[in-house]
Formats: sequence, C-alpha cells, structure tokens
Amino acid sequence: MFVLLRRGTGGAATSLLYLVPPVTAVLAVPILGQGITASVIAGMAVSGAGVVLVLARAPR
Repeated sequence: MFVLLRRGTGGAATSLLYLVPPVTAVLAVPILGQGITASVIAGMAVSGAGVVLVLARAPR
C-alpha cells in the first residue's frame, strides 16, 4: 500500500481496495465450490468500472 501511495494519489491507491470482494468471489469458486450468480457478476462490473474511472483520472 505504501508503494502505491508513493507512486500515485491516495484515491487511486485506495480505489484498488474495491477489487477485494470481486477477487474473493472468484477465489471462492475453486476453493469453496460456490457458484457465481448474476448479482455477483453485476457487482464485479460496477466495482471494476469504478476503479477504472478513478485510475483513468489519476495523474501519472
């Protein structure tokens, strides 16, 4: 997290925390045998789009 903060803005680094639930849902499929429902896919799309929007506006 500190490396991300040094390289970019705080908002851009913090926005990556929104990817934790989708990654957890994907990892739950092979590890726990859970299925992915339409609502999970919709949530992944929304959180992914939000992260892309934040990272696209972050200065480089």
